[in-house]
Amino acid sequence: LVEKIRNDSDGITPFVWGGTDNEDYFVEALANYWATYEGKEKMQLNWSLNGPANLITGWDGDTPVIEEKTITDATRFELQNQAGKYYALKFMDEVVAGNPKNYVDATDFKGAQQKFIGSYLSGTITKGAVAMIIDGSWFENEADLSDAFDTISQIDFDADTSKPYKMARKLAFMPIPAADENRSTKQTLISSNESYCFISSATKGGELAAAKAFLKFLHTDAELSAFNKLTSITRPFTYTMSQADRNAMSYYGRSLLEMKEAADIVYPYSDNATYIANSTQHRLESWAWTSKVGTENVENPFSQFRMKSTLDAKTYFNGLSKAY
Repeated sequence: LVEKIRNDSDGITPFVWGGTDNEDYFVEALANYWATYEGKEKMQLNWSLNGPANLITGWDGDTPVIEEKTITDATRFELQNQAGKYYALKFMDEVVAGNPKNYVDATDFKGAQQKFIGSYLSGTITKGAVAMIIDGSWFENEADLSDAFDTISQIDFDADTSKPYKMARKLAFMPIPAADENRSTKQTLISSNESYCFISSATKGGELAAAKAFLKFLHTDAELSAFNKLTSITRPFTYTMSQADRNAMSYYGRSLLEMKEAADIVYPYSDNATYIANSTQHRLESWAWTSKVGTENVENPFSQFRMKSTLDAKTYFNGLSKAY
């Protein structure tokens, strides 16, 4: 698909990204390629630390030799050799970062969103269009609040002005492709963004009861449904949206919700005692992609592939186990 866009279209660039401040977006996307290769149970091993894993134990030239081995707390660092990591890195190197013609830098997130939204106006692909954007599930809500939709609507003369511009557009998240035609697992997504809410231990009596009641209220089905409708952002819980709220969502919002509902979701936590005692080592930001390349430890495969044309996925993958 990327080759066809690059070679057979009239000047369309496959990807747009928001500059060096948004390089981590690529890494978060990478985790979902890794997860979809592994499937839910094998991906969860990175936090449960117990069970059978598909590991690369050697190489036949450039072809990985994959064996199933049982992971225990004592051998948890062997998970750096999970086969899905290699195939995710291979995708990032060969499909995205390995060819500078595959992506264009829009300087910041707002510029990237405007360029993406403005690539198709009034039923026509615009000059200098981009096909895909690397972004998070918050894309539509953020683009709406930062006026990216309003900015582009001013030059889309055929837009339906009777409704918000985001409602007139047919945008959607793209499902993760399988690593190859012989491996088709259920799409597996990883919830990689963390946020927490705490009630101070100094809160007592009626104030404590009110705080608990408020948090409970926010997480009722009705409130989660309303939040999802308003922001087009799903929440990491099991909840049922009302049909009225579904009907009020944009095409993008419905597509994201439907993708979540159809996928297996991995949450990067477990009650394993070794994981809890070493949880900082198993954070996605470091555990996933820290690799020793040459004499230095690096963390962002996209930036490394982009800056070092001779670096390949095999070398980066082999450095993962050297970093831990």
